[in-house]
Amino acid sequence: MGDNKIALKPVTWEGLKTWLPLILVLATLLVSLGVGQARISEIDRQGKENTAGLKAQEIANTEIQVRLARIENDIGYIRAALERIDKAGG
Repeated sequence: MGDNKIALKPVTWEGLKTWLPLILVLATLLVSLGVGQARISEIDRQGKENTAGLKAQEIANTEIQVRLARIENDIGYIRAALERIDKAGG
């Protein structure tokens, strides 16, 4: 059998110039992919925070509506009592 050694050529500027554009394009794509993934994660986190904030706001709005309904009932009771007093001549 023969000797199957691969002869390595020395790296030269001319050899590097042929691969440099491809290497730069690949590096740029990898960096943009990483930045894109980080931005997507940040937007997802903000979306979850906004959803939690909206749920808390909905709970607060429901509590306000309950309080307003109770006030409305109280006002109705007071009006009815005042009408009875007026009719009684008071």
